[in-house]
Amino acid sequence: MNVDKAAQLADMYLYVLPWTSCNNSWNTNDCWDGLTSEEPRPNSTTLMSPSEEYFNYVVLQMDKSEGIDDLGTPQPGLVVCGLITYIILYLSLFKGVKSSGKVVWVTATMPYVILTLLLLRGALLPGAADGLLYYIKPSISALSNPQVWYEAAVQVFFSVGAGFGVHLSYASYNNFNNNCYRDCLITSLVNAFTSFYSGLVIFTYLGYMAFKQKTHISTVATDGPGLVFQVYPEAVATLPGSQIWSCLFFLMLITLGLDSGMGGLECVITGLLDELRLSFGKKTIRREFFTAIVVASSFLVSITNFCQ
Repeated sequence: MNVDKAAQLADMYLYVLPWTSCNNSWNTNDCWDGLTSEEPRPNSTTLMSPSEEYFNYVVLQMDKSEGIDDLGTPQPGLVVCGLITYIILYLSLFKGVKSSGKVVWVTATMPYVILTLLLLRGALLPGAADGLLYYIKPSISALSNPQVWYEAAVQVFFSVGAGFGVHLSYASYNNFNNNCYRDCLITSLVNAFTSFYSGLVIFTYLGYMAFKQKTHISTVATDGPGLVFQVYPEAVATLPGSQIWSCLFFLMLITLGLDSGMGGLECVITGLLDELRLSFGKKTIRREFFTAIVVASSFLVSITNFCQ
């Protein structure tokens, strides 16, 4: 039995992903499933995909709030997910680099493995070649657009973490004679390669979506939360064995998020611990206890983001 046949059988017996169609109770009249519809895209600016409506109305429940001044109640499901995330972060950080250094071997390498699997699978999809060509073919005219340079600068500063203090915090644990210049070059090169490599995976599936929707790639390409929580899951949901591919994709997002969370929290914990040691002199503050305070405080603040 080939892989596609096995995947099709799995789709028959496994749970159907809830963002695959417009036939659910939360869907509105503006829902349009362009990946399975044989009709051309209607001429309407209010259309939303099934994954977009699922993200907005089921996960975020944005329709139950009138704005930022109407927070609503915290959603139990998101609070539990956040609590689990912060527990994992604490277990990764409470011993400092001794514990986080071991966790990073998993969280930093797993995304590359999953990206490679997704790329190999996406390369076999119709329209994938068009997506890759759209990604790697340079557009000289775009260089005259200031927005392009702005987005590029944001990408570099945010992905490298310039000004966040994360690199300084981790570098403080190095030996005095460590070659920081070499490490800086390696970090920058690995970051640039990762951004380019993940772009290959993304535009493979964007090309596939454009092929299915019979439209240009520029109309399905987006950025930010819309890409990782709406566009990409929608494309993966149409594959045979979509449950498996979706699990792999979201597992990759979890490991990436843990990496970012570990770096940001380690920066805060290291800086505050150093400052408190100077303030209290010989009185020592246990790393485990202080990490618990910082992580718990971060979790309590994050609850505001779990509201409607």
